[in-house]
Amino acid sequence: MVKVLGYPLDKGSNPNLQCLRLTLDPVIMVHRPLLWYMIVGLVDTITTVSLFVQGFRHFDTPAWFRVFPPRPLLALFSNASPDPRIPYWYRPHRSTTKHPILFIHGIGIGLWLYLSFLRELVEQDPDVGILAVEILPVSMRITDPPLPKDA
Repeated sequence: MVKVLGYPLDKGSNPNLQCLRLTLDPVIMVHRPLLWYMIVGLVDTITTVSLFVQGFRHFDTPAWFRVFPPRPLLALFSNASPDPRIPYWYRPHRSTTKHPILFIHGIGIGLWLYLSFLRELVEQDPDVGILAVEILPVSMRITDPPLPKDA
């Protein structure tokens, strides 16, 4: 390990240090200022318009009003999601030779970070459908808890 790091490690241990156990330690939730949630709402609105322009359609849950910041454009233009717990964006699949794409975003501000990637996918092959699942509990929103593993 010393060769890999390029410097020697001190011998001994420090009993005051504790490891971070991601699956065992409790999650400490912190609410942000109202201004932050207003910015998240603005980014979400820009994302919504961009995805609509690219040919995506939104499918929302019946509990859309339980999300903060609110999503007024989606409340007006969304279709009902077949699953009452999973909102998603869908771009129709028309290709007979290629499979559709399932896209699940990471922790952050939702699909905003992936708009250019999704745009490139659409430009490369407009006939390939894309299903982009939204996971709002990991998208800087106050909402219901995440789905359980078996959902």
